[in-house]
Amino acid sequence: MPVTNFFGNEILNYNFIGTSYTPWDVNGNIFFGLSTTQVTAQDNMADTVTEPADGAYGRISVFNKQVTINLLGIFLLSDRDVELLVDDVYNLNIGDVITVTGVDAFWGITNVDGTWTLTSVGGGPPRLYFTVDKDTTGPSPQALSQDIWQMDYSGSDVTLWVADTNHLYVGDTIIVSGVDSGFGTTNIDGTWVIASGGGGSIQYFTFTVSSPPTGTAPQTLTAGTVTTVAVNTGEIYPDNWSISTDGSLYNNRQIEFPSGSIDWTIVSIFIADSSTQGVGNSNVLAFYTMPTPFIVPSILFLALPPKSIRVSLPTTILQPTTSPTTCGTLFTINRILNYNFGGHIYTPDDGASKLWFGLSTTVVDNTGLASVTEPLTADNYSRQGYLDSNWNASTGVNPPSGVTNNAPVYFSTPTTTWGEIRSLFVSDSATRAAGNVLWYKTLSPSIYVPFGMVDVFFNPGEITFDMI
Repeated sequence: MPVTNFFGNEILNYNFIGTSYTPWDVNGNIFFGLSTTQVTAQDNMADTVTEPADGAYGRISVFNKQVTINLLGIFLLSDRDVELLVDDVYNLNIGDVITVTGVDAFWGITNVDGTWTLTSVGGGPPRLYFTVDKDTTGPSPQALSQDIWQMDYSGSDVTLWVADTNHLYVGDTIIVSGVDSGFGTTNIDGTWVIASGGGGSIQYFTFTVSSPPTGTAPQTLTAGTVTTVAVNTGEIYPDNWSISTDGSLYNNRQIEFPSGSIDWTIVSIFIADSSTQGVGNSNVLAFYTMPTPFIVPSILFLALPPKSIRVSLPTTILQPTTSPTTCGTLFTINRILNYNFGGHIYTPDDGASKLWFGLSTTVVDNTGLASVTEPLTADNYSRQGYLDSNWNASTGVNPPSGVTNNAPVYFSTPTTTWGEIRSLFVSDSATRAAGNVLWYKTLSPSIYVPFGMVDVFFNPGEITFDMI
């Protein structure tokens, strides 16, 4: 399943210019759709898509975005069945494959971190359920919402006692509720920040409210609760897609379209960034055209089983070549795919809005740094920084223009012969023989750089990277 030229432009502009984009909707979903006409790489805003004219048809959502888990509680329902009480279910559905990280360490349990399939998703409060492959250990249940059994205050400083101060830390934001009505006070309920606390046999915490409370203090009775909010207790990576290690990835979960009220003749399958049908309402990201049209009878549903959808980037940007083609390394292609289909975040430059040009006397290929041979630093060679703002954006879909340098790239004057320069490359590091090689260009003809040659340079418009 190749990507469209529109999507290629989005990818290039992010990787070179830093133009932000998200290949999913506001809820973190991408959408599978069917077309009765052939979808093409030149598709612009779904203008080559014709979806079945059937009220039973609709695009199928797949959760695709990395999210932070704010856990309010964890319950080990059995040795291997787990329930997570969360602040939001993040549009996850039964059958979604997720990777959970950071939960074991935070809650003092074992074997909950890992990759699992959701067996149930509930609301009120939101909950996620899954089964792990090894017996879990550790305290259960645990919760970040606790009952208050004693209250005191002095001026605007309030102290509350709870059964367990585990997971309550100085600096945490908390929501206190039910104290004013239960203890007959004022001004204690609200959202506050813990200033101090203690554990052991006496478990308490103190915070400062905005207005001095009124009412009797101290008091000992059970009333009100304290809930910790915005606690980063782990992360979820949606694993509805495999991890790309070879320049491609595939679906881990089955995609099911419901049976229609009429027969469907399907020519193409596509992936879009919106559930809304019609030209101009979404962007097609990737597509697959059937070898022959496929008829889906009205009495049957269409299922795309796991590993049946393979997404890749154009093979030309991965192929080692002796032509003056610009290419992406396997490292680059993998992280592009893993971000767009799985939400694995990455920074496409050095973190300071710069990429770094380098020269190689050997032909660079998709293995990256292992194929690079740079001139020596002692010979007055160094990589040259290039700001993200010095690229022209890739535009157009038939064909896309690619990104092009709009400022010259200069290398310093050699103090000894550098030899035959066969490739130009782009890295995320200023340091010779270090970092990741991201993109490369085989020079044809090559450039011989003798001692004293004045400034090896590339003029504006001489360097283009594309995805066709």
